[in-house]
Amino acid sequence: MKRGRTLVGCVLALSFVQAGCSDPRKPGDACFESSECGGGTDCVQTTIGRFCFLPCEATDVFCEEGEVCIQSDEDPSLYYCNTGGDIEKGDDCEVTVECELGTLCVFNDQGTPDPDDDDTECEVACKPGTAMPCDDDDVCIPLDGFEEDRGFCRDPN
Repeated sequence: MKRGRTLVGCVLALSFVQAGCSDPRKPGDACFESSECGGGTDCVQTTIGRFCFLPCEATDVFCEEGEVCIQSDEDPSLYYCNTGGDIEKGDDCEVTVECELGTLCVFNDQGTPDPDDDDTECEVACKPGTAMPCDDDDVCIPLDGFEEDRGFCRDPN
């Protein structure tokens, strides 16, 4: 009987050691706390869960890998690099973290998304006053509440 308890104790101890030695989570991975995240990322609360994201500056529209720099749901003074979700440009969305890399969830007419409004879709992010990375016929329309810092690409007609 004693040998069985010792074996169980060793298996449990090994499980804890392996869990503590696992690789840090990468940007976009789910997390519970920042200590799980690696590479300078923080565990950030979003409306659909907690994820490891790199921080960015409020004046940045894009991050190094093409991610959109978006405002934290938890703390409006913080911004992070959204690694992108599964919803493609032009498709319906509820929040930006659902949208593919380089896009934002916006009202079909203009502005920031409202979870109670199903008239929102993923659109390419841009910096007002520039045409990059909008298609040739599109213009960069400023997002409501962000003055000239953030925008999305839209056909002006």
